[in-house]
Amino acid sequence: MELAKKRIGYCRDMARKILQDTKLVEVPVPIEKIVDHYGFRVAYLDQPPDQFSGILHRGKKAIGINKNHHLFRQRFSLAHELGHYFLEHPDAEEEIPDSENSTLFTCYEKEADEFAGELLVPKDLLKQTFSKIPDIDSLRSKFQVSQQVIIIQISKYGLLMNQ
Repeated sequence: MELAKKRIGYCRDMARKILQDTKLVEVPVPIEKIVDHYGFRVAYLDQPPDQFSGILHRGKKAIGINKNHHLFRQRFSLAHELGHYFLEHPDAEEEIPDSENSTLFTCYEKEADEFAGELLVPKDLLKQTFSKIPDIDSLRSKFQVSQQVIIIQISKYGLLMNQ
């Protein structure tokens, strides 16, 4: 449990470091500029909506995004794949023993989600914005994320408790 909390803290800290290093702390967070800043190429792939959301090719510094997903989902997928890169998760094709595969995969996905949530809806920006706009629909539109992402971030930081 303690290790998991440390890893989640690390994921959040890494996202905050990226924002600090790029000086791209604004609402909505310009994820495309962040991706460009680090030299990634992005390809928007014509895939059925029920197929993958995003895929990372670490060696080529390339990210594939499903172009048939909503813009907000595409933004999250970009941030999520960037999370895999900066959190140094192994590529999907790398060998992981079968007994560990599903547990590690789930752990990596949760960490990349944590990173993406913090990158797109950083704690400090959320607190500032929430104090002025305490409406979930307006917040998700402003941050350009899904309702689920904004609710998770608001809940994580206990902002509803302060109302």
